[in-house]
Amino acid sequence: MRLIDANALHKEISEWPESVMYKDWVQAAIANAQSITPPPNAPLTLDELREMDGDPVWAVRVDGEFRPFWMLVDVEDESASNRLYVAMFEDYGTGWLAYRRRLEEAGKEDTPE
Repeated sequence: MRLIDANALHKEISEWPESVMYKDWVQAAIANAQSITPPPNAPLTLDELREMDGDPVWAVRVDGEFRPFWMLVDVEDESASNRLYVAMFEDYGTGWLAYRRRLEEAGKEDTPE
């Protein structure tokens, strides 16, 4: 499931020609739809990170040495040749942190201290 901007969708539908069938029904359905709040984007625990094998995570160096970047978690392959795509677990939490989503500039409360 993906989150959408219901206000933008409602505006777009309101610009449909009046002759479009079900226009009012679609707008009512959007207006009455349940809101979805994304889960907090707190740093993943080591256990959560290991469960994301094969999934992308947003990696942030605690010391700010590198710009944050997307990486794929690979709990099996820790070879040097695959270093850019491998989660190095030995310094997780002290050297770097991983997040489910990219950190938002406005969401500085999610950034490491």
